[in-house]
Amino acid sequence: MPQVKKKTQVAKSDVVGVGLVLIPWYSIIAIGKIFIEGLRYGRDNWKNGVGDKAYQEERLEHAMLHLLKWKEGDRSEAHLAKVAWFCVTQLELERLEEEKRG
Repeated sequence: MPQVKKKTQVAKSDVVGVGLVLIPWYSIIAIGKIFIEGLRYGRDNWKNGVGDKAYQEERLEHAMLHLLKWKEGDRSEAHLAKVAWFCVTQLELERLEEEKRG
C-alpha cells in the first residue's frame, strides 16, 4: 500500500512592520559611529538644519565628496557610512519640515 504524505499545517501571517529586522546590524552600527563623531558639535546639532537649505546643501556636497572618495578607492575613512548618515539625517530633516508645515 503506497504511503500518503500528510500536509502539515503552517501558521500563516501577513507581513507586518517596516523591515527594521532586515537592515544589516553592521550598517546601523557604522552609521551610529558617525552620529558619535558629530557629538563634538553638540547632540542633535544636525537638527538645526530644519529649513536651512544652505546647511542641507553643504551636507549634500560633503556626502557627494565622500562617495567620490570611496569610488576612487580611498578607505581611510568610513566614507559610505558618512554618505548614509547624510541620507538618514536628510530624511529626518524633511520629515520635520513637513511636520512643521502641518
